[in-house]
Amino acid sequence: MNPPSVSFGPVRWAVFVAVAGTVLAVWLYTNQTLRSVEGALPTILLAQIEDLSRITDSLGGLVADAAMTRLAPSPAAVARLAEGIDRAYADLVALRDTYVFDNLVQASVFHATVAPALVDAGQWLTHGVSGHAPDSALTLTVVHSRLRDTLVKASAERYASHDMARAILQDQRARLERFIRGVNMLLLVTVLVALLTLALMLRQQKLLRREAKVRKERESLIAILESTSDLVSTATPDERLTYLNGAGRRMLGWDADEPLADKRIPDLHPAWTLRVIRDEGLPAAAAQGSWEGETALLRRDGREIPVSQVILAHNAAAGEPEFFSAIMRDITERKRADEALKAAHADLERQVAERTRDLEAKAAELESANRELVALDTLKSSLVSTVSHELRTPLTSMLGFSKLVRRDFLRHYRPLEDGDRQLAEKGERIEANLNIIAEETDRLARLISDMLDLARIESGRMDWADRPTDVAECVRAALGSMRGVFSEDSPVSLDHHIEPGLPTVMADPDRITQVVVNLLANAHKFTPKGQISVRVWAEGRGRDQAVCLSVEDTGCGIPGDDRERIFEKFYQADACGLTDRPPGTGLGLTICGQIVEHYGGRIDVESMPGRGSRFVVRFPAMEGSA
Repeated sequence: MNPPSVSFGPVRWAVFVAVAGTVLAVWLYTNQTLRSVEGALPTILLAQIEDLSRITDSLGGLVADAAMTRLAPSPAAVARLAEGIDRAYADLVALRDTYVFDNLVQASVFHATVAPALVDAGQWLTHGVSGHAPDSALTLTVVHSRLRDTLVKASAERYASHDMARAILQDQRARLERFIRGVNMLLLVTVLVALLTLALMLRQQKLLRREAKVRKERESLIAILESTSDLVSTATPDERLTYLNGAGRRMLGWDADEPLADKRIPDLHPAWTLRVIRDEGLPAAAAQGSWEGETALLRRDGREIPVSQVILAHNAAAGEPEFFSAIMRDITERKRADEALKAAHADLERQVAERTRDLEAKAAELESANRELVALDTLKSSLVSTVSHELRTPLTSMLGFSKLVRRDFLRHYRPLEDGDRQLAEKGERIEANLNIIAEETDRLARLISDMLDLARIESGRMDWADRPTDVAECVRAALGSMRGVFSEDSPVSLDHHIEPGLPTVMADPDRITQVVVNLLANAHKFTPKGQISVRVWAEGRGRDQAVCLSVEDTGCGIPGDDRERIFEKFYQADACGLTDRPPGTGLGLTICGQIVEHYGGRIDVESMPGRGSRFVVRFPAMEGSA
């Protein structure tokens, strides 16, 4: 708020506003009244002229109707003409009762010209003329002639009235304009005087407000400086203090009312800080406008306070510093925090060094363990290969010799059984044992082959003969190899559907065929009777395109606990309690998983006990293949 000395008195403002409002109101009211009179004059006058024009236009229409009726007389046309004459007469009577300016247009004059003609025409159309019928040619000719003559006279009266009204209107308007200009000039002079008075009053008030604003800003600045927690001071170029806020006095330990007349910049700082201010601070501020650095204050009790100081130079018009101002903030706590941070940093570096040494030792141990694992893996692979090789030769011999023994038995021993029941039963037992030896030998050979394949895959020594491969051909090859398992008399049927136009995959065809064979063997193991379906299709597009292979059976399903472990090595799930199914090696699904993972695919398993299982394999397709 401005101080009371700055504003005008309320009575003075009220008188000025009242006078200005009165002048403005009189001006507006006078102009509005005169303009209303000027605007109403032509409106009233011309409205009467328009009434005469409307009657004249109606009379012209009657003349045209009378001409048309005369050319094509009929009772209906005569009746319409009579009705039109009656309407025109009624309008004329209504005009006679309205006020028209004296000496301009007299309704009686116009009425005396038009009314008798309308009355006569109406009488003739009703009773006829001199014994002639109303619709006779003579009557219609007389009516048309009378109406036409009347139209000519009425038009002349209307034009005369219009000219007379225009002359009167122009004269009255000229008088009003001269009067309005005189009033406006008088009011304009009054307004100019009032505006000049107002301008003088506002100028005086503006000067007073500016002075009050400067004083208020100074007081506000001082209040801000006094409320801050930083030291704020000003000094002359000869280092004499001119201002020091309350926070600075408290930081220095001075009294609140201690005079500054004999205080100088050296009284604020210790000797080493004073050298920095004189050699760096003040010259840099004078040259660049400001300087910032870390200094210290010297309290009255001799204690030093570390501060962050900013020195500003305030130049005069000539460019030389008129005075300097300084802002200093106590950074004692920050210094303590920095020291604590440095100590924590040193401790952290020590801990990091210790942890690094421990990690290096652990890394050395891990590296040694890794070398041992690599050696074990190599040994395992070598052992598997060696054992497989050492076992495969005698197994092949055992399988061959067992088949030779069975063949010789059937050739030489069977003929001796005829007629000897006891000998026949003994021969059957020998044949069954020979079959078991052959089956177990074959199973052991398959186990060795699976172990060898798994060891090669895990050790990375599998020979992958990858090339663009058609999965459909691999499926057909697998179905052909399983033809003996799914014979015509088998309780399990096998069907397949291969979508045409499949994209190719980059893989080893033998490995893809091996995956299909293992999945079919697993499905047959869990399906005592029913159906096994093989489906091949493509899904996705572009980089996400894949060739999908599903093997679905209607068998007993895989229990939930077994479903989580079917891809583990040597794990065999219970095949629904079936005893006629040959036991597996426990490596078929494991090898399937390893092959599919090698080619970047995946296997999804869906199974429900009692309702069968479904294995879906997805192989990434080659880009651009079809």
